[in-house]
Amino acid sequence: MPASLSTDRIDQLLVISVTRTHPGALPETLCAAGLEVIETLQSQSDIGAVLLVLSPPADAAGPADASVSQSALQALDSWVEALAHAARPLIAVLEGDVDAALTPLALACPMRIAAQHGQWQAPQPGGGISTLLADALPPALAHEWLLRRAPLSAQRLHAAGVINLLAAEGQVLQAAIDWAGEFPADAQEGEALLGLMASARTATLAEQQAAERRALQRAQIAALRSAE
Repeated sequence: MPASLSTDRIDQLLVISVTRTHPGALPETLCAAGLEVIETLQSQSDIGAVLLVLSPPADAAGPADASVSQSALQALDSWVEALAHAARPLIAVLEGDVDAALTPLALACPMRIAAQHGQWQAPQPGGGISTLLADALPPALAHEWLLRRAPLSAQRLHAAGVINLLAAEGQVLQAAIDWAGEFPADAQEGEALLGLMASARTATLAEQQAAERRALQRAQIAALRSAE
């Protein structure tokens, strides 16, 4: 198979791994499988965080499929949108160089851990990359990357705040597991915090203050009940 998706559990973490043999657009079936996994998070209360492991193709110099069907693009769009609105803390784990096909997935995740010497190819239209770039990167860097078409180093993206943590090659996944292990194990707590962050985009300051008071009250009630 040119690409596959697998899942694994490590304590409170769900690990989703994408592997490919050749570069090029992600297959529609893989995007559909990834979407299905993300959509099931709401019903899995024992998952504290999700790691999306994105590895470079095994044969980076191999032929890439230049033709991309509209259905494949739509499948990618749906998966990216689900990642951007996931109900759990979501971390992209970049195990090496990042080609254009993986960039939408990496930027759709709110947090990223990457190989310290990785190179990120310039993105191409697809998956809502224009919105993702505007959200994740400083405007000057986003414009440069999109227009000059030159790769950016992981170090530069880290310095710009796009990457949370850099790790040595071969140790990226373990670094992500250790880092995510400090997140709240209570899925409801993480979901509530993410909900507050999401609503902050469109709410007024007063509305957010009220929402935070309600969230704090719910947390205090839950703590009292658990202590009974």
